Amino acid sequence: MFNRRMFVALAVCLAVSASSVFANGNGGTKKDSHIKVKNESQDTLYAFVDVDYDDILEAADSDDPAQAFEELGGQLVDSGGKVDFPVKAGTHRVTVVDVDLEDAVFVDRSVTVKKGQTKNVFVHDADLPADAT
Repeated sequence: MFNRRMFVALAVCLAVSASSVFANGNGGTKKDSHIKVKNESQDTLYAFVDVDYDDILEAADSDDPAQAFEELGGQLVDSGGKVDFPVKAGTHRVTVVDVDLEDAVFVDRSVTVKKGQTKNVFVHDADLPADAT
């Protein structure tokens, strides 16, 4: 029934099928892309990725803006802090809101990441309007 040649052929088939599963990512690990927002300003910020501007404005006008921002997927970034957003490869819109001001101040940037790439977005005091600092 089984001879040595069949056994070797079966072993080769198993090895090839296992390696092809890992090669196309169905059995291995894929490296995620990330956007990191680093707050180098003196103010406390909320950072968003791919959130509609009008939704952020509505949240800023709500009774509890912090809760509304978090419900939209925003992340609080203290002065000197950073946050990480795992994203798919492609172009994303990063929006930052200065929460230390009575009126929301926005910084919008378009960021493109490749598969497995991490892009840093730095927000400085100079990025905010002159009356914001």
